[in-house]
Amino acid sequence: MSDTLNLTKRAIEVLPIPPEGRIEYRDTVNRYLRLVVSFEGRKTWRYIRKVAGRVRFYTVGTYPETTPDMARREALRLSAEYDAGNDPAVDKKKLRNLLTWADLFAWYIENHAKPHKRTWEYDRDMEGHYCKAWQARPYTAIDTELLTRWHKQVGKDNGQHQADRVLAMVKTVFAVAIDADVIQGGNPAAHVHKFFASAREYSRDRFLSGEELGRLLRALAEYHDTDMADFFTVALLTGARRGNLQSMRWADMDRTDKANPKWTIPGAESKNKAPMSVPLLPPVLAILNRRHDAQKQGEYVFPAKRCNSKTGHLTEPKKAWATICDKAGLKDVRIHDLRRTMGSWQSLLGASMQVIGRSLGHKSMQSTEVYARLNDDPVRASMGKAIAAMTAAAAEEKPVQGELSQ
Repeated sequence: MSDTLNLTKRAIEVLPIPPEGRIEYRDTVNRYLRLVVSFEGRKTWRYIRKVAGRVRFYTVGTYPETTPDMARREALRLSAEYDAGNDPAVDKKKLRNLLTWADLFAWYIENHAKPHKRTWEYDRDMEGHYCKAWQARPYTAIDTELLTRWHKQVGKDNGQHQADRVLAMVKTVFAVAIDADVIQGGNPAAHVHKFFASAREYSRDRFLSGEELGRLLRALAEYHDTDMADFFTVALLTGARRGNLQSMRWADMDRTDKANPKWTIPGAESKNKAPMSVPLLPPVLAILNRRHDAQKQGEYVFPAKRCNSKTGHLTEPKKAWATICDKAGLKDVRIHDLRRTMGSWQSLLGASMQVIGRSLGHKSMQSTEVYARLNDDPVRASMGKAIAAMTAAAAEEKPVQGELSQ
């Protein structure tokens, strides 16, 4: 027996979660439309109708991905199909059998990743790099045995941590598609054993030593692409996240304040959804001023080089980073390790965890109040000491990029 309810967003948001089983609500607007609420909190739209003496079930989608208006439009379409003598459920089954991995992943990007993940482009890039061999395969041909062999090979070629990350993405693609009834059956990635049982087991503590910094800075000074050399130098000397640096805007900077020049990352772009202030120390400011004078105009500090770029700014620095690391003789160093290097050198010089956390934009429930009270002065001082120490350590063997000593 179903409860009848006008299934608006406001009504759905306050629906109780059953302690077990599920509760079904019939829509007052479309009599064939139901919303099923499970004890897990999942809310699924279903179209239920008796046709030729048989009850037909059709999963429309899940809330909130599928809004009430979208669900009702789909219910009207299904009614029209049944009234015309067609069976959408049979047609859907045929379509499932034709779906390739490329089709499934494209659906995932458009219907899940883009609406819900700020890092959807990273998923797209990972898929393009690690899953190319599957793209023409029917999704049903991607089974646990294939994924197990593939996972081991990715771990061998690209590191176990990266293999687990790509496996997690593939598992999510299947899980989301199954949940939305785009495909049926079990999740083939669910039974592939990860290299690490939890994120804690592979949390990295990699940062650059003074000797490694010297090699890196020399490689950056000699690198043919000044834009990329500037990008990685600023990444090192600010500790900022790669994504924020890629979309760094001139409008978000105050370079004229002699006492406190800073870059404010808008809350909409910050990982913690709160504005973040990044002090601009003299070496960084020198690079930014030079770039601003050379660009004359433009929105981004690191603009895209392709005129048909969708974002307008730098999007993929990995190839340049691999080349620079190769020239510098650096092993197992990722772009994110530059961020970790700033925090590590601050720690080596005795900075408090609060100051380090504030400078890197970390946020936790326990320290939120401390961050809120902490102004930029101790953060600027700590980052300045770290930059000075890194520069001194890097320069012990040979002078490095001139701007670092300014």
